[in-house]
Amino acid sequence: MRVTHARPAIAPPAREHRTEDSGGLTRQELYRSAFGGSVSALAGAAYPSIYAHELGHKLAVDTLYQNAQPTIEVNPFSGGVTRWFPGELTETGQKLGPRLSRAVVSAAGTVVDTTIAMTSFAVGYRIRKEHPLIGTTLMGYAGFTMLNSVFYAASALGSAVTPGNDFASLALNAGIHPLVSMGILAAVLPAEYLLLRTLEKHGI
Repeated sequence: MRVTHARPAIAPPAREHRTEDSGGLTRQELYRSAFGGSVSALAGAAYPSIYAHELGHKLAVDTLYQNAQPTIEVNPFSGGVTRWFPGELTETGQKLGPRLSRAVVSAAGTVVDTTIAMTSFAVGYRIRKEHPLIGTTLMGYAGFTMLNSVFYAASALGSAVTPGNDFASLALNAGIHPLVSMGILAAVLPAEYLLLRTLEKHGI
């Protein structure tokens, strides 16, 4: 005998397709991440993220050069620049040598960007179930930050390169081709996502 049940007057809310042991991101989370990330990345471009990038350069200059007097200039939505006077190397700079010291200064801004992006992504992933809007926005911001870094590295390709381009300097002083930089930057968040998902599956 087959037993049928009447459909309730109010349909239950649709559930997001995720099993407890599989983890991962749902389609809704990806949509929220894209929207929230784009808004927060746009807001960050107005000043904070640019300043953080340039601050990375300044700290590297102060560490590796004597009396360089670095100053930061930020132009909202168009970029920033750290101006400094190349002088004698500090003791740390002497250990690295002139070319590697220059390469470290060039890479420092992107290192700061990447650190902020990875931290935002990890925090967002961890809190996305309890605080979906905040969590996915943080993850989206991380994604847009890394995408911007990839585009910046791509701008070092070809002959028409902006003077002071970090990735052009990195290629000149450390031998790291912009395509290599692009590949590394593009792989950062996917690798972090796989790690976080694995840890989640194991209850860590």
